[in-house]
Amino acid sequence: MVRAWMCFAFCASVAWGQSFEVVSIKPAAPQRTDGRYFSGCPNQNPARITCSNMALPRMIAIAYQISAPRISGLKPPYPAYDIIANLPDGTTKEQIQVMWQNLLAERFHLAVHRETKVVSAYVLTVAKGGLKAKESAAQPESDAGEEIPIAGPRLDADGFPIVAPGGNIVIYKNNAAHFAAASWTMEQLVSWLEVRLEADTKENRPVVDATGLIGKYDFKVMFALGMVSPGDVPELPNALESQLGLKLEQKQTRIEILVVDHADKSPIEN
Repeated sequence: MVRAWMCFAFCASVAWGQSFEVVSIKPAAPQRTDGRYFSGCPNQNPARITCSNMALPRMIAIAYQISAPRISGLKPPYPAYDIIANLPDGTTKEQIQVMWQNLLAERFHLAVHRETKVVSAYVLTVAKGGLKAKESAAQPESDAGEEIPIAGPRLDADGFPIVAPGGNIVIYKNNAAHFAAASWTMEQLVSWLEVRLEADTKENRPVVDATGLIGKYDFKVMFALGMVSPGDVPELPNALESQLGLKLEQKQTRIEILVVDHADKSPIEN
């Protein structure tokens, strides 16, 4: 028992020793008058993380690699912030995740724990007709992603964006979305679906992968924006089944969630 306690204390001290070198957290600039809006962390500079319009729920999702529907205990609204953080040389992706967790604990006094709970979820399975998505050819993924020209991404013969392995792009035209992803696992698709379905349905509901598929696939799907189909463009659940051979069903399912025990609305001063 004593040995286990000592190990826990030592592991915790190692984690807390991992921090960004310099961090600036400031209220986000007002939204542009032309309606354009960006929220995220492009991470093009290996020595610095630069994030725009980031509210606390989005930061928690990054820090714990979890989607919003799997986070419980948040009490919106939360203001948005612009964040700049300098990275020590040789920082790994795993270390960056710990640094995010430490940053939120230090600046927002975030306290969380994990638990399993039965929730209403979307369960993704292979449809009766079989999988229609193509398995990806073996090739290295791109960490930085493909630079998209101002005019927009290149399109294939079917009007879908052409993406680099590991990447994804969605373009919008005439109330329809054309989504493409290359060399994606089902886990990646599920994470994307959680965000997309939340935007369309306004419901904070997780998606659970029950396909049993472990490979990497190329996905192309055209679907209606929102949950109302404009003419011959199907809503997303129907598009998944008809175009990818994947079926979404609403079920009560036990999953692990991240529970927020405490979080300040605003960070302590820089």
